[in-house]
Amino acid sequence: MKTENDKADTPADIYTCLTTSATLFLEETYKQVRTGYMDQLNRFSEIVIKPLQPEDESLKADKLLCQVWERLDESLNQMGDWAEFKNYPDMLLRIDKDCRKRMGQVILKFPALREVSFADDFFIKADDDTVSIRLFKWIKRLKLRLKRVLNLGLNVFRTNKESIGGESHTIHIQQFSTFHFSLPFFIFLSDFMNQMFHLIAEQFNTLHLMTQKYTSDLLILDKEASDWHMEIYNPIGERLKSVSIAIPDTEKMAEDMDALWQDTRVKFDTWKQSLEKEFIRKYAYVGTFVSPGGGYARFRFRRKLNSQLKAFRRHHALWSNHFSGERKDWTHEFSLNRIQLQVARKTVMTLGTISEKIDTQILPQCSHAIQTLFKTKERLLTLEKGQEWELKRNIIQESRTLLRNFRRELLPAIANKVLGSGIGQDINAISSLAKDSVERLAENHVVFKKRDDHIPPLSEIAEIPIREMIQAELLLKLQSLLEDFIQKLRIRLDDTVNYMSEIKQIVEFNIETSFNLLEKEDYAEDAFKMVIEGIERGANQLNRLSQRVEGFPQEIQSELGSIAYQWIDKIQELLDNEKLIALKLKLVKAKAKGRLRKGIKFVQKYFTALIQTCWSAGQKGFTLTRVKYIEIRSYLGLSVPEDDIQIQFTQFLLDTRQKLESLPFVYQQLFQIEPLTDDRLFYGREKELQLLKDDVTDYHKSGNMIAAVIGEKGSGKTTLLNLFKAELLKKQSVHSIELLHTIHNIEEVLPFFNALFPDNKMSSLDELEAFLVSRPSTTVFIVENIQNMFLKSMKGFDLMESFLGMMYRTRKQVIWICSCTLYSWEYLEKSIQLSKNFNRVIPLQPFTGEEIESMIFARHRITGYQLKFLVPSKMHANRSFKKLQSDKERQAYLIKLFFNQIQNVAAGNISVAILFWLRSIESIREHELQLSSQVEFNVKFLSQLSNEDLFTLGAIVQHDTLSAEDHAEIFRQNIRKSLLALNNLSNIGILQQTDGFYQVHPFLYRYTVRALKLQNILH
Repeated sequence: MKTENDKADTPADIYTCLTTSATLFLEETYKQVRTGYMDQLNRFSEIVIKPLQPEDESLKADKLLCQVWERLDESLNQMGDWAEFKNYPDMLLRIDKDCRKRMGQVILKFPALREVSFADDFFIKADDDTVSIRLFKWIKRLKLRLKRVLNLGLNVFRTNKESIGGESHTIHIQQFSTFHFSLPFFIFLSDFMNQMFHLIAEQFNTLHLMTQKYTSDLLILDKEASDWHMEIYNPIGERLKSVSIAIPDTEKMAEDMDALWQDTRVKFDTWKQSLEKEFIRKYAYVGTFVSPGGGYARFRFRRKLNSQLKAFRRHHALWSNHFSGERKDWTHEFSLNRIQLQVARKTVMTLGTISEKIDTQILPQCSHAIQTLFKTKERLLTLEKGQEWELKRNIIQESRTLLRNFRRELLPAIANKVLGSGIGQDINAISSLAKDSVERLAENHVVFKKRDDHIPPLSEIAEIPIREMIQAELLLKLQSLLEDFIQKLRIRLDDTVNYMSEIKQIVEFNIETSFNLLEKEDYAEDAFKMVIEGIERGANQLNRLSQRVEGFPQEIQSELGSIAYQWIDKIQELLDNEKLIALKLKLVKAKAKGRLRKGIKFVQKYFTALIQTCWSAGQKGFTLTRVKYIEIRSYLGLSVPEDDIQIQFTQFLLDTRQKLESLPFVYQQLFQIEPLTDDRLFYGREKELQLLKDDVTDYHKSGNMIAAVIGEKGSGKTTLLNLFKAELLKKQSVHSIELLHTIHNIEEVLPFFNALFPDNKMSSLDELEAFLVSRPSTTVFIVENIQNMFLKSMKGFDLMESFLGMMYRTRKQVIWICSCTLYSWEYLEKSIQLSKNFNRVIPLQPFTGEEIESMIFARHRITGYQLKFLVPSKMHANRSFKKLQSDKERQAYLIKLFFNQIQNVAAGNISVAILFWLRSIESIREHELQLSSQVEFNVKFLSQLSNEDLFTLGAIVQHDTLSAEDHAEIFRQNIRKSLLALNNLSNIGILQQTDGFYQVHPFLYRYTVRALKLQNILH
């Protein structure tokens, strides 16, 4: 029979006690997880909303954007700390431990063992009994009947009759409760925690994706590279609003978690009901062979507990891996996002700084210079033009004041602001910032290789050498792009300074030219007009300079913005884990195959270059052979000449003379074929000038200096010596003589020296030598055109040999520097080995096409005229030309075409090149110069000249100039015949006559040399 205590501990009572405790623990667990999770979500909302609430919305768009980026940078830093809060797997351990402890405490309140009797009707077969239970009941019934029959028999012999009681069984209540309730509840709790963690993981992923979109939108990466630099100056209000709307609602996330809890409660109630029936049913058989106690129950308990613990540890490891990967993946992205923000913010701030420097420092100086020019112009226009002498005085006074202001104040101020702006350093700071930011990155980052959605997740993570990858793939490219951009910017700034120098030269040259006109009678009006035009052109150029400088910020914004966008966008690609892992594999493969690939590239490069060189050489050889073949046929008279070529050339010279005379006086002055006297237009001979300077310096060590400068007529010999003389005059006295025509004896040389030293009249070469030796200090003598000391005749070398001997004997007291034409030098070298008399020979090589172009444009820019090349009619059929889209590209194409032709006809001779440049000018409209881009010049008539004419030309080229008397002596003929030959060539236009001396026309100089070389007259 059951006792009262038994009733208190019925299976239903035990189960109720267990479920009450389990329900309470489940609710506490949910509240604990929800509270911590909601705190984390609320903190996230506070962090992400902060950048969307600028402190000062009245700022300009770019500065407001920088403020937003600065706050976003702070928010990302806080998010890094926020992401460290993801300790949910540890929470799983703690909850499991607490659950086992709580349920253990409840179970320990139950008695360990209890003896319980079976009810009389317990062994009656029920419909739902299993086979084992039916067997158990049958055995128990049989056993009970046998015991009762036996007892009945024994009672026959007993004095005191006994009765047989019911069957009983021993219950292990604590073990049973643990096995049949606690362990199933642990499984249910584990499933519930897995469901919650899965929901949290999904919501974290949602926040993760939102953060990517949020940061990308605030970095304006939804725009193209070409639009990014413009978008940063647009109002950001709408963008902030749209980003704010896209932030996930944490209340909705909380509702999702509450919905999961409600669903779990329903499942838990169902689970309790189903478990209760099983619990009570199994309770009845505890201690029987159907559900035996002792070792059998403990064995099953251990096995089930170990299985559960193993599954739990696996779940914990999987969730730990997933949440650790999530946290590290976020940290990885935050690090890269901060690099993006820092570079973007620095770029926008740099653009603002550059724009401010240009607006506040450079442009005001340009405006001041323009105003000064116009004020001077206004004062000049108000001058009275009645008295010519007063007009001259006023022009000179105003012009000198303007020049002084330009030289000392206006242009130096602009140049100082341009060169001292530090724009290059500002841009270089972006590169330094990017480098420092990358170096602060962790060496390796952990990212998701696979983000799994199972419960629990089978996510995979990968370790990426992020710093090395960015340094190898992105940082070097960014630094290279910024260095190239800074170099281009420096070139632009240098061009700007050079442009200012050209403006100064425009004003100076026009004013100096007007001064030259003022020295002449009745030219005051022309001088006045020239000054006004010069000021206007200078002002126009300054306006263009201002426009160019005003355009700098936009150009810098476009190029620098594009570079920054490329960097930010490439960093954004590293936020894509698949691309990042692929990039890692690419880096590993690149390292593994580096040497092999380098070797293959070297071989490919070598053979490619070899093939290209051979192909190019073959093409050039074929083209040159074809051209030479045509030229040789022409010069040898094998081709049929045109009847009117000579007439055409005569007309060509006439047209050229008329064109040159119609050019503005300023243009004529700048492009006159005269040696330069200052370095404003000096170009291309810096190396040779430095050699002369070094030789003079070395003279004080060696005590021996005899130098020769050799070059073609028009190659710049006199200009080089003029600048050398100007430089040397700062330190010591320099004397120079120029032999314009052939000198036949020493008596014709001495007047040059007597003019230099009027107090010492010398009548012989010995006296000249004695005088030079007696001078107390070193003297520098420049003798130009030393070839005029010889004549190509029997006794034509005596004077030169005597003079060379005197130079050698006085070398300790005199620094001798001579100039000689190239073809005279070559002849004298073969005749008397002229070079042995000099310890320094400086040949002036022909100018390159680029040097010719630079020298001509340097002169042209000083005039202040704009330039336009006309498009020839046949160019419209040119495929390459038709592909060009802009007028700028077409002009560049025509310029290249023009100077290629110039180089072909001038062959590096600047004087010839200048003449053809002037000949190509078609018209001048206001401030624009229009040129033909075709250089058409037919010289086939040279091939029809007689041998006598060709030898005459050869002699003139070798001597530079010849008179009829010298010609007669060279060719041993009477002077009348020489005059006839020279005048005939002069009438054709091949020769020019000046004061009885003949020289080759500059237009034909290179063609004549070429023809003479083909005929082996020159070598």
